[in-house]
Amino acid sequence: MKTDKNDSLKQFLSKNAPAPAQHPWFTANVLHRLPDRKPRYSWVLRLTYALAAIACLICWSRVIPELASPVITLRTVTEVAATAAVSVIVLSHYIGATLRS
Repeated sequence: MKTDKNDSLKQFLSKNAPAPAQHPWFTANVLHRLPDRKPRYSWVLRLTYALAAIACLICWSRVIPELASPVITLRTVTEVAATAAVSVIVLSHYIGATLRS
């Protein structure tokens, strides 16, 4: 169904679209070499990163008081390492997605 609409739109535009103005530096070859437009940074992705950041803050708020304890257990070290790893992953993915958009 989408290909039918695309084909009919392509035919319509090829028949009815005005010819581009002649310019010495802009040719059809240049037009065909332009990169495809990337999709914009969606609100769903932003919401997901916001929820992940809130989850990381909640985890850090639970881990930091355990570090103030005079006895540090293996469980505390594991929780700190896991929270730090997840925080770094979320932050790096957020930065990567922001730079790509």
